Amino acid sequence: MERVVGADFRIERSLSEGGMASVFVAEQISTGKKRALKLMKTEVARDARFRERFVLEAKVGARIASEHVVEVLGAGIDAGAPWLAMELLDGEDLAILVANRGPRAARRNAGDVSGSSGTRSEGRMRPASFIGT
Repeated sequence: MERVVGADFRIERSLSEGGMASVFVAEQISTGKKRALKLMKTEVARDARFRERFVLEAKVGARIASEHVVEVLGAGIDAGAPWLAMELLDGEDLAILVANRGPRAARRNAGDVSGSSGTRSEGRMRPASFIGT
């Protein structure tokens, strides 16, 4: 079953999952580009505090113009669940980089690491929040 979110993002596959949301690779129908689409989990979306935090993440992320932070392209609510669309980075997250190549590889690539506003956990950044490109 094909799922389209926000009338413009066709989900293709799962990318990652956290406690608050899941991130998918999606095609932006209007442009044909691949995007990262973060969907808040239904059970979490019932809590107004988490919805507010998600909306704040989208707004703050959209205001940051930096080559080191993914661009937030859009946000909304679909079927009762908040979502946000971001540029999709090519690379592996910091946790995978360290697991596969060790901590020295992470230090060597420190200049080529971009932060994703899309994977924050309890106000702290998780290793999966950083992509080595």
